[in-house]
Amino acid sequence: MPEKRDKANDTRERQTQRATILAALGGALIGALSGLAGSVLVYNEAEKTRQDGVEARQAEDAERRADIRRGAYVDLAASSNKFVDQATALLAASFLPQNSAEDMHRQESEKYMPAHTALVQSLATVRLVTTDEGRRGLVELGTTFRLINEKATNWNAKDRAEGFTEEHLNKLSAEFLSAEDKHLAALRKFLDRAAHEVL
Repeated sequence: MPEKRDKANDTRERQTQRATILAALGGALIGALSGLAGSVLVYNEAEKTRQDGVEARQAEDAERRADIRRGAYVDLAASSNKFVDQATALLAASFLPQNSAEDMHRQESEKYMPAHTALVQSLATVRLVTTDEGRRGLVELGTTFRLINEKATNWNAKDRAEGFTEEHLNKLSAEFLSAEDKHLAALRKFLDRAAHEVL
């Protein structure tokens, strides 16, 4: 019987060892799974935080671009209106016979050309910051700008010396007003389109 007892003790010991090993393996497995689950949760949280940061930066960048565009578009509108005013004044002054050629050149260089230059700079700035659709809209605006420039400065000393006939004055005025209307319509059209980009 001692043999039977030894066998029974051996069997019990083996079962205890197996149970201990299984318990240790189970604990290790549970620990590993817990660690893995924790790592996955931490990774997912870090990824979500990173993605939120990327989206926030993209939103800030979009808002910053919209601010830059708004500023450029406001400057374009202001410089365009000043240019039209100065072009109108230059053309009107050219119709007055008492203004000498020197007076005309002074008005052109001191008032008209600075307004002209400011508009050219505004157009260049807008071209740099606007969208592809905005660049297409600038083509029409540039065309009307050149037309006003031509009409405002297309007087010559001979016409002034001989005096403008009423018919000539009416023709020049009508052409200029038509160019001005086209320019302001192109500006409104551009700004209406641009408003969707920045608002």
